[in-house]
Amino acid sequence: MKLVRAILLIIVSLVLIYLTFNFKNQTFFFDSIIWCFFLVLGIILFLWNFFLEMNSFFANKKIKNLALTISAIIVAILIVVLDNKIQSNFEKPSLLKVFYDGDFNGVGIDFKKDGTYIFDNSTIGLSDYSYVKYKINGNLITLDKSHFENIIHSKNLKIVEQINFSDSSKENYLYKIDKNGEILKNEFSFRIVHDFRNYTKKEEKNKNKTAKP
Repeated sequence: MKLVRAILLIIVSLVLIYLTFNFKNQTFFFDSIIWCFFLVLGIILFLWNFFLEMNSFFANKKIKNLALTISAIIVAILIVVLDNKIQSNFEKPSLLKVFYDGDFNGVGIDFKKDGTYIFDNSTIGLSDYSYVKYKINGNLITLDKSHFENIIHSKNLKIVEQINFSDSSKENYLYKIDKNGEILKNEFSFRIVHDFRNYTKKEEKNKNKTAKP
């Protein structure tokens, strides 16, 4: 019976560790449901094993009788630490968030204040994440990597303010540009959905001078 409990705990532990680690690079619509299912199953197995081992421990006073319980606690701590580390990447303060809506697919970039960004390529409930670095100077952004699955073909991006002629409102977009600063033709742009930049007056003037409608 102890061997069966050990095998079940090992299987559930490995699945939970794998699913938790995979959240860093990919998420699917049903992943959270599957993760919660195995978490509940793991808790049930832990409690079942805990009470059996505690009875055995009080009867024999041998620490080895708590081997599975101790192992399960170590695995639980590992999962919590791993999950917190992964979530900390997503929760870092953002400087700029942009998104491209391609109907069945979408591309989002979350530029963090620490010079890193999270590239999110999503397709019908499935998101693939990449973690890379960038540099920003005024309204110009330089990525340290391009060709994300043939989606971004330039390391150089530019924030451009556009006027909606229907209601005269203004919106900022992020365009791909070439080495000369010209906007690449036949390339989609990102709509800026959140802008947390704090411009100085000088940076604001430079932004207005370089912006092209």
